[in-house]
Amino acid sequence: MRRSVLALLPSLLTLACGGTGTLGPEGKTAPGAPAASAASAPGASVILRLADSPLDLLTVGGDDTCIRTDAKRVLCFGRNLEQEQSTSPRLEPSDVPGLAEAAEVALGEYHGCIRKEDGSVACFGYNPFGQIGDGTEESRNDPVAVKGPANVIEIDVGMAHSCALTKDGVVWCWGSNLHGQIGDGSGIDRKVPVKLALPSKATRLATGGWATCAVLDSGAARCWGSELLGDGGTADRKSPVEVKGLENVQQIAIGDEHVCASHKDGTVSCWGNGDKGQLGDGTTGKHPKPAKVSGLSGVTQIAAGGTHSCALLGDHTVRCWGHDGYGQLGDGGTADRNTPVAVAGLADVVEIAAGDHHTCARLGDRSVRCWGKNNFGQIGDGSLTDRSAPVPMTR
Repeated sequence: MRRSVLALLPSLLTLACGGTGTLGPEGKTAPGAPAASAASAPGASVILRLADSPLDLLTVGGDDTCIRTDAKRVLCFGRNLEQEQSTSPRLEPSDVPGLAEAAEVALGEYHGCIRKEDGSVACFGYNPFGQIGDGTEESRNDPVAVKGPANVIEIDVGMAHSCALTKDGVVWCWGSNLHGQIGDGSGIDRKVPVKLALPSKATRLATGGWATCAVLDSGAARCWGSELLGDGGTADRKSPVEVKGLENVQQIAIGDEHVCASHKDGTVSCWGNGDKGQLGDGTTGKHPKPAKVSGLSGVTQIAAGGTHSCALLGDHTVRCWGHDGYGQLGDGGTADRNTPVAVAGLADVVEIAAGDHHTCARLGDRSVRCWGKNNFGQIGDGSLTDRSAPVPMTR
């Protein structure tokens, strides 16, 4: 999701997240690396590390962050997503048994979805628009099976809708359709998934806010939902429209009201609302068509938060731009940036993901560093203090 949420697996990472939720090169750690590095003093914090397994997982969405610490354990920090619109912070990581079997997790604002190893999908959380996909409007604390798509290889969630990409290149969406983000041309909410009509097979998927985009096997992109979808117009689109002038697309990431795409040549283009500098082209205006991000090359993955954007470079460093009121750009300050700035003191990064106002990175040693807004404990350092530079996730 807008962050949405990039929860991405090795098999999906040519990128991703933010996936959820979602998509960069996969780094491997030498066999036998420790699961956690103990602090020197008894009772001191311990740096958390991701599992050294095929189900390696980092996912960020809204005000939550989750990591897999071993093959059957997922720990989450933050808003406490399984509680409908909870305002209770989670300073200590919570073990979430319902996510233990997930091959991929995508977290939204108030709901989430998992992709299982068998290609099925289950969702949980707040469900007033049918975004859980089980045919009801009943909220669920534990994941319930989504009716419809099989052989799913990627999932993502927006503010109140969910989408899945199947092995045969088909996109399915369900939930709120207020702005046309389901893409079936109706504008009617869908409690079960509907299959979308695209001109060719999709290879990548992105949702965020009230919009959805797909990368096609031709390298072009189609988007649908809320305004400023890259076709030059400003109206909502209930069916997929072509993003003008966009080709050789590698990945797409969607924020609240902006979209960014990485290209196979390592550059990035963004469009939509740039009022906080989140388009990265040196301006703060609205752009209905894609424009290149200034001074950025060698990009292997991108992530979009609510009103900020980040890119992972081939040298394993990170650049961010846009809104920085909570330190989510990671450069040590809180001033908005309309062009990319380096995240302070961060190296050996192999994956990035962004929430509404916080950002996380997975390093080659399987540790996680996060920065930005921390009002629900989503940074994972045991405090409620915002961080303007990366700090390790601990317990």
